[in-house]
Amino acid sequence: MNFGGPATKGKKDLLKDMQGWFKTFPDQKWAPTNAWGIDGFVVIEHTVSGTQKGPLDKIAATGKPVQAWHFLDIIQPTADGKVQHDWGYANMNEVLAQIGALKLPGADKPAAGKKK
Repeated sequence: MNFGGPATKGKKDLLKDMQGWFKTFPDQKWAPTNAWGIDGFVVIEHTVSGTQKGPLDKIAATGKPVQAWHFLDIIQPTADGKVQHDWGYANMNEVLAQIGALKLPGADKPAAGKKK
């Protein structure tokens, strides 16, 4: 997952990068929905739920729940089972819509019978 920063390398940097994530969604729950092994790679589809209690990049905490934010991870393990590379993908628009930071198409339509 790319939040605009450089790639994270090593346990120390990963822990540092993840501290903000855990403050943003302190009650986060991860649920795997599918998993595949393909040509030595592991592909995992999962959802994240939780309440946004801290800032998400430049978006202040809203206190709103996120019901299902879909992620896909592609993991390349080493021969001894450690993670060599991990690429994560998620649709930021999906979570932004749930916390109210993204206006959905059609959300500004006038009520039936009224004209702007």
